[in-house]
Amino acid sequence: MRRVVLGLVVIPAVVGVGYFKALASPVDGRPAARLARLLEGDFRATTGHTDAIVRKACRVDAPGLGDRALYVEERFEHGAGRPFSQRLVVVSDVGATGARVREYTFADPGAITGACARGARARVGAADVLERAGCDVSLTLRDGSFVGRVEGRRCESVLNGASHAKRAMEVSEREVAVHDRGYTDDNHVAWGAPDAIRYARR
Repeated sequence: MRRVVLGLVVIPAVVGVGYFKALASPVDGRPAARLARLLEGDFRATTGHTDAIVRKACRVDAPGLGDRALYVEERFEHGAGRPFSQRLVVVSDVGATGARVREYTFADPGAITGACARGARARVGAADVLERAGCDVSLTLRDGSFVGRVEGRRCESVLNGASHAKRAMEVSEREVAVHDRGYTDDNHVAWGAPDAIRYARR
C-alpha cells in the first residue's frame, strides 16, 4: 500500500497490477491518433517570401467536436508577436490507413491566444468555432508520411478575389508541409505562395 497526497489530504491507495499495466499500455496506433501526434508540437518555417514563421499546436478539449482536437497558432518570428493565423483542427479516422482533418475558425480568436503556453489544457465548445465547410482534408499513410489534398471548388475562399481554395498536405516525423492557394472562378491564382511552406519540428 502507498499513500497519495492530494493537497493537504493524505489518502491511502492500493496500487495493484492494473496500475502498472496502465503505465505500460501501448501508444494508440490508429491513423488519427498517429496523425494528431505528428501535428502537435513546436515548428518553424523559413520561406523566400516572408519572415520566418513559428507554428505551435497543442491538444485541447473540444467536447462534441472530436476526441483529437488541436489548437494551431502561427505567428512571424519577429515583430509584434500576435498570431496571424489561429484555428482548431479535429482529426478522425478514415478506414484502416487514413485520417481526416477538419478545420475551424474562432468566433473570438483573442480568447484562446497563447493557449499552448498555458499550464492547463484549453477547452473549446461548439459555439466558439465555425467549421470551414468543404475544406476538410483526407490523408493517407504512405511510407511513413500522411499525404492528402483538397481539390475542386468545394473549399470556399473570398480572399483577394478568390472563389475557392486548394490545399496539399504532407505530415511526417520531421515536418508538416502545407501548400494553400486561392483561385478565381477562371482558375487564376488569387493568393498563396508558389511552393509549400515546410514547418520543421523544433
